[in-house]
Amino acid sequence: MTPRPVSTPAPVSPGLRLRAGAALAGLLLVTTGCGLSGGSDPGDSGGDGADESAEVAAEQPSVDYPEGPYTRRGISGSGNGYNSALSVNEILGHSDRTVLRLTVSPQGQDGESVIAINAFGGGVVGAHTTSPLGLWIIDPVGQRLYPPAYSDTEFVGSQISAFTVVGADYEIEAHFAPLPAGTRRISLATPGTQGIFTGVRVNNHFDQPWNPGSAPTEEAPSRWDHEPGQTITMPVSDGPVPEEGIDLYSIVETGEQEATAGQARGGDIAPPAPYAEPAQEAVATGSAEFARERSYDFALFSLRRDGAFVVAEFDLTNNGPGTVNHLYGANFGQDGVHGGRFGSFGIQDPGSGDVYRSLRIGPEGDDTRYMEPFGYPYLGESGTTNRVQLHFPAPPLEVDTVTFTAGPFGDFEDVPLE
Repeated sequence: MTPRPVSTPAPVSPGLRLRAGAALAGLLLVTTGCGLSGGSDPGDSGGDGADESAEVAAEQPSVDYPEGPYTRRGISGSGNGYNSALSVNEILGHSDRTVLRLTVSPQGQDGESVIAINAFGGGVVGAHTTSPLGLWIIDPVGQRLYPPAYSDTEFVGSQISAFTVVGADYEIEAHFAPLPAGTRRISLATPGTQGIFTGVRVNNHFDQPWNPGSAPTEEAPSRWDHEPGQTITMPVSDGPVPEEGIDLYSIVETGEQEATAGQARGGDIAPPAPYAEPAQEAVATGSAEFARERSYDFALFSLRRDGAFVVAEFDLTNNGPGTVNHLYGANFGQDGVHGGRFGSFGIQDPGSGDVYRSLRIGPEGDDTRYMEPFGYPYLGESGTTNRVQLHFPAPPLEVDTVTFTAGPFGDFEDVPLE
C-alpha cells in the first residue's frame, strides 16, 4: 500500500530559531535498568559476551550483515560544505576504550587543495576545529550514545589536516568510552549527509586494554607535501576517555500525555540493522511553507528498525529564495514540541495511537540535548537538498506499518517499518 498524507500542514509561525548554544541535540529514551549491554547479533561470531542483549538478539530472526567496505560520500561540516568519502576501516572494542579507525578521501578535482577546518566538528571553534567531534557511536541494543573523548585542549585520537588534497587519503582515529563486552554491532552517526552507518562490526578485543604503542605517532607530512595517490596517516594523541556511554531516553506521547520511559524491555528489541546504502526511492513526499518566504520539500525514503530504535531516512530541499544555516531557518521543532530540531517529527503506532517522538541524550536538565544530525544543515543555499538519517524510539516489534508524522509536512499513513 502506498503511504499517503492524512493531514494538510498549515504555515509555520515565525520565530523557529535554534538557540545558539544548542550545538548538540538528543532524543528521550526508555530506561528500565534491565541490564542490556551491547549490540550482539544472531549467528555472528566475534564476541564472547554472554550478556542479556545477546540472549535477546538470539531470539530474533537471523540477519545478514555485509562486512564492508563501509564507504559513503557526502557533504559535512556546518557552513563550509566539506565534500568527502568516509570509509570505516574498523572499530576495536577494548576493555578500556573503543577505537574507530577511518579514512577520509576529499572529493573534487585531483590535486585541488580543500580546507578541512570544521569538516567533522559541526562548527566547533577554538582548539577542536580539525577534530572529528561529530562522529558518534550509537549502541542500538544497549541504548547508549558514545561521543568522542576530548578535553578543553586535547582530542583523544587524531585530527585531520586543516588543508587536504583531492586524490590523497587521510587516516584518522577517534577514541570513545568502552562498549559493553560482547558488543558486536554498532551504528556510527556522521556530521554530514553521509548519515548513519548501521550494522558496523566491532572487533573483539574486550579482554585486553588498548595498547598506546600500536598507535601512529609520527608527525604527518607538511600540507605542502600532500599529493594525489598518497595515504597520509595522522598521528594519534592519547588521553583519558569516559568510563561509559550516555543513556538515551525516549519521548513517547500517549494520548494527551507525554511519557518518558526507560530503555525498551528485552522482548521489544530487534537486532541491530545491517549496513545499507542510501535509499533512492521515496515512499512519501510533502511540502510546507514557512514564515519569511521559507519553503521546503520533504521526501521520506525508509524506516528501518535498529535495535531499540528506528532509523528514518529523508530528504529536505530548501525551496525558499534565501540561505538557511544551523541557527536560522532549519528548525522543525514547532509549537513547543520536545525533541530538538526535529521535535515535531515522530512515528505513530496506528493501533495504540502512541507517538514515538524523539531521543534525549542523558537525564533532563538545564542543558537538555536531543539526538539530531550534528551541525545540520550541511547545505543551506536555495535549491540544495540535505539527506537526513535520524534515530527515533521504536514501537513494539509486532508493529510493521506506521504513520510517520512529519510536523509541518503532514502525517503519512501506511509507511512500512522494515
